[in-house]
Amino acid sequence: EMWPALMEKAFAKFLGSYREAAGGTDVFAFTPLTGGTSERIEMKDTNKSLLFTRVCNALVAGSVLSCSVPEENDGQMGLAGGHAYTLTGAARLSYQGKQTRLVKIRNPWGKAKGEWTGGWSDNSSEWILVNKDAVNKLKNECKGDGEFWMSLVDYFKYFSATSICNFVPDFDKDGTPDDLTQLSVMFGEWKGPTAAGHDVEEKFKNPKFTFTIPDTGAPSIPVVIQFIRERDSRRELNECYIRLDCYKMEAEHEVQNTCVVDEITNFMTFWGGPDISYRYTMEPGRYMVVPTTMKAGIEKEFCIRLFASVDVPCE
Repeated sequence: EMWPALMEKAFAKFLGSYREAAGGTDVFAFTPLTGGTSERIEMKDTNKSLLFTRVCNALVAGSVLSCSVPEENDGQMGLAGGHAYTLTGAARLSYQGKQTRLVKIRNPWGKAKGEWTGGWSDNSSEWILVNKDAVNKLKNECKGDGEFWMSLVDYFKYFSATSICNFVPDFDKDGTPDDLTQLSVMFGEWKGPTAAGHDVEEKFKNPKFTFTIPDTGAPSIPVVIQFIRERDSRRELNECYIRLDCYKMEAEHEVQNTCVVDEITNFMTFWGGPDISYRYTMEPGRYMVVPTTMKAGIEKEFCIRLFASVDVPCE
């Protein structure tokens, strides 16, 4: 097919070269390729039932899902380490008197480059003890191009992360995009004295942006803020860790010429990727966001996208 080669060329031009487009993590590519908001879920930080529910909901909603195998699992049970797979399906089966949860995964390299050989793989014995109609349905869903089923238990054992990209943000983390269809966009740049880093005394020298949550009659509304920075031309030298702090503003409380009283940031660590999303429940009023890098002196352009269910004026 011609379109993958055209997309690859466009992405290489966007990043600066084919070399920069090779490798990397799946979640880094989601935003520029789809315009959506993405989230990477580390397996060690979630539980099986919660993730399975999110995956099922996201698949029904038409979201894009991928997953990755860590380097240390390279070659185990036919899997490729340091490699991203597509997550294409989920199912529940009655097996030995219990409900078994399965996920369907596809290797974009195809079957010739390796396919899962463990439990619930194409020729595994588990299928013998399952209703034939269910077996035929699930097996017929698998294409002969590197797609396979595996148990949720094995998925957590051999895969390290699941990435979900929604075209409208998923505020409540149930896997389904929410009604946050009103988008406001703010552009900025760290340059010279405004590339101030995150030091407490210098933080408010960074660019600052304000917005107003209107009074809709509700006590509060859900808001998702996506922070996207300019990408590095050489990924191996990437030392740009980013963070976005959000404050609720009140008059006559001045901090370095900025009215700030209540910090409501709900994600307090730095992130080394090109974009990160934050979830807030916001009361009516005026707010300010301050995008920062961990180190001072890093000059880059950035974009802040604010998703809400109502129009939010930004300055």
